Amino acid sequence: MGVLLAGDRPRCGLAGGLILGGLARADIRAFPEAQPSGGSGVGTPFRLFGRQAERDLVGALVDRVHEGRGGVGFISGEAGIGKTTLLDAVLGGSPVRVLRGAAGELSAGRPFGALIDALSGSAGAESLTGRPDMAPPPHSEGLHHRLIDRCVAFLEREALRAPLLLVLEDLHWADPSTIQAVYDVGRRLAHVPLAVLVTFRPFPSPSPLSRVVSDLAARGAVRVPLGPLGAEAVAALLSHLVGATPSPGFLARLAGAGGNPLYIRELVRALAADDALRLIDGRAEIDDRAVVPPSFQLSVDQQLGALSDGTRHLLRVAAVLGESFPLADLATVLGRPASAVLAEIDEAVCSEVLRVDPDGLTFRHALVREAVYLALPETVRRALHVQAGRALGDRGASAIAVAAHLVRGASPGDDDAAAWLRRAANEAAPRMLGAAVELFEGALAIASAEYPYRFALMAELVDALIWSGRHTEAADRTHVLLALDGDTARRHRVQRVVVRALAIAGRIDDASREMAAAAESFEGDDAERLRFDADAAMIAVLTGDTETALRSAEDTLRRAGEQENDEVRQCASATICLAATYTGELSRAVAAGQTAVRLGGASASPAQRYCAHIFLGTALMEADQPQDADRVFRAGRRIAENAGTLWQTVCYLTETGVLKFDTGQWDDAVAELEAGSALAQESGASPWILQEGLLAVIALRRGDLAQASEHVGRAQHAYAGGQRFGAEFAFWATALHAEAQGDPGAALAILSRTWEHYAALGFLPHSARVALDLTRLATAAGDRRRARDVAATMDLLAKRADTPARRALAEASRGLAEDDLDRATEAVAAYEPTPRRAEHLHCAVVVGHASAAATGHRDQAIATLTRAHALGTAMGAGAQVTAAAATLRRLGVRLGPRGRHVTAATGWDSLTPTELRVALLARDGLTNNEIGARLHISGRTVETHFAHLFAKLGMSSRVQVAAEVVRRFPRDR
Repeated sequence: MGVLLAGDRPRCGLAGGLILGGLARADIRAFPEAQPSGGSGVGTPFRLFGRQAERDLVGALVDRVHEGRGGVGFISGEAGIGKTTLLDAVLGGSPVRVLRGAAGELSAGRPFGALIDALSGSAGAESLTGRPDMAPPPHSEGLHHRLIDRCVAFLEREALRAPLLLVLEDLHWADPSTIQAVYDVGRRLAHVPLAVLVTFRPFPSPSPLSRVVSDLAARGAVRVPLGPLGAEAVAALLSHLVGATPSPGFLARLAGAGGNPLYIRELVRALAADDALRLIDGRAEIDDRAVVPPSFQLSVDQQLGALSDGTRHLLRVAAVLGESFPLADLATVLGRPASAVLAEIDEAVCSEVLRVDPDGLTFRHALVREAVYLALPETVRRALHVQAGRALGDRGASAIAVAAHLVRGASPGDDDAAAWLRRAANEAAPRMLGAAVELFEGALAIASAEYPYRFALMAELVDALIWSGRHTEAADRTHVLLALDGDTARRHRVQRVVVRALAIAGRIDDASREMAAAAESFEGDDAERLRFDADAAMIAVLTGDTETALRSAEDTLRRAGEQENDEVRQCASATICLAATYTGELSRAVAAGQTAVRLGGASASPAQRYCAHIFLGTALMEADQPQDADRVFRAGRRIAENAGTLWQTVCYLTETGVLKFDTGQWDDAVAELEAGSALAQESGASPWILQEGLLAVIALRRGDLAQASEHVGRAQHAYAGGQRFGAEFAFWATALHAEAQGDPGAALAILSRTWEHYAALGFLPHSARVALDLTRLATAAGDRRRARDVAATMDLLAKRADTPARRALAEASRGLAEDDLDRATEAVAAYEPTPRRAEHLHCAVVVGHASAAATGHRDQAIATLTRAHALGTAMGAGAQVTAAAATLRRLGVRLGPRGRHVTAATGWDSLTPTELRVALLARDGLTNNEIGARLHISGRTVETHFAHLFAKLGMSSRVQVAAEVVRRFPRDR
């Protein structure tokens, strides 16, 4: 007979918590450690056995933080496999500051829940929890993106002060906003001393989390999958638990645990409780008469079977409330005062099923709670969730907390539950659009046909879908709503929202069709008619009917003034600004744009959705006032960033990129366009056709055909997806790409179609983009008629715009079309005082090559191409510089050392002026936003500049850059 490896039961109580003692004899220990915490808890006392390879992977990521670099680690595995234990083992001896939080099954409706838990208590993090003054209009994307940006900025600032670890556990339960924030932090802060460590179960894993894991892994994130413990690790764990070496029979009987350390612990716990452990010949054995539960579920059932009926009932209800819960919530759902359930709670704590935490009660482990929960029949679970939701609602709990239960239990036809879900969706919408959509859809699924707010609910779902970027679904839902809803005002509001959303997405044709359908069924009052006409005028501009748009917008402006409706006045003024810009009437455009900006004010008012600063800035660009345009874009971007309106921020970054391109600041243009593209993709959209088209043009001008091909492909994909706004850049790039591949005929055909399209619309600035290249290709092909048509249109634009640059373009076009190279050469000189450096360079290249090919114009060709070479060198236009140099050599001109200057591709000499300023400011520990404020650019653009300079310098962290700046550029120099 062996020695019994068990003893007295533990004494426990709510006042002092669990008092461990008596479970082991003097020479044998069982459960020698403090009571364990749950898998999602912080600071579990479990020791780590095995896992050396996994420990090394996570440890290497922590070491990166010590070295000033960042990274992301994804630790995945089934419940109880040891994800938290691994983290504790690695982080236990690390001096790096750790911020830690966890998600829970019933917290998926709590926006940013795990992040807020991790950051709570940190100085300066108060704004991340949300404040009343931050709330935007319902269903706005604003607060959602503002909070993510603030989270990124906060973590960046903290990491630059001292290395930092952000640990987020059980992200398979996390809300979409938390998952999006993890993606943004991992992608945007890879070069600061911050590591993000995430744990999750691979099943069930929500698709947003799967996409984030895949995307960040492709960017270098570390995946650490945890499988079953090996035989040696299992033996070491058992030896630690019972205080003796386990016999082969002991190991064999626990094989059913599948190498899961939590299950192994639970089995040993159950065996010790049943007095089934023996010490025989110095080895731990299991009594032959003992029954080892074949599953974790049965192990928990066996433990619960020893409890009283009242305690078992309490635990089943508690399992419905989640892994952790306040005592007050449990008492409320049970319908009993808290004092009446103390005995049952005391027994549950004594049996180590529950533990007492500062905020309430928690199951010993998430897997224990799941075992209790899943043991309930589904119908019982659903009924208990409904009971819990209603009880919490009666007690005044938040709609989101109530909905978390009702969505799991309510049946179709439960209008009261539908009302709760609708309330919760409206609470969630400003911060968590994805969850709001799910709640709206859930409410719609259970609402009866007689639910009085059914159509209002459908309209709110359409709003949420639109602001989530799901425009096609929104349009489909709108068609269903319009076929059923008799509320005229609501019908028109939903139609307007859908039209604007499609226009924002660049799907102008779809927006036009929706507007036409709305016009056919319009039945609104005068105020509604006014708003409808304002939107119709804007859509008319975008579809090319500028004459109708201007006439309608002027009439709407007059009527809005009579009704003192500033929102409609701003829309009408913005429409006039845009239409006049497109037709080349720049004085009228600027005046109307200034009115629209003034009516919008300096705050993120509802009227700002018309993006008045974009329209005014574009008009100022066309008027050759780039500094004023840049100032207006910066002001608009600040409004958009403060409002968290992502698509507007993308607009400002993109248009600033166009401005930088036109003024010859191509490196800065690339940074702005790439920042805009990255931000667009963050919102779930494709890169914009304008961004990809212009990036392709820059790549072609620089001679990078491979990169240009990638951008052209993405631009064509965006066009196939319905994007039309900015398509002229895609057409231009596609034509130049065809020419670069040796097919000038295809290039001419593409530009000819582009010209005809925009000429028919009357969009003169769009036509001007391709004028020089179309004239060049047309004259080379002998198509003088086409070249003269271009010249005539540019004459019209020059007359209307009345700017030096437009007059120079008209003269160059006319000179090339008529083979009057003296006139064309004078046009090149006329560009000198203008800010349009890119157009100046291209005109010099085109005219210079034409002069070199003609008889009697050698001197003109040399002077023009020499100027082109200088301009191109300053802009980094490698292909144009090379072409100019080659022609100059054929003319007998050898450029001196200065003329042959080649910009370095790597190293400090390769940095652009902006990149160097960014590096110098990094020395002072400034965040991206702080650097952006110093340089008058977006923090997002600063991120792009950092990415470029890291690649050029062969560095991977801001700490490295700052250290090298200190060495190379002492402050006293």
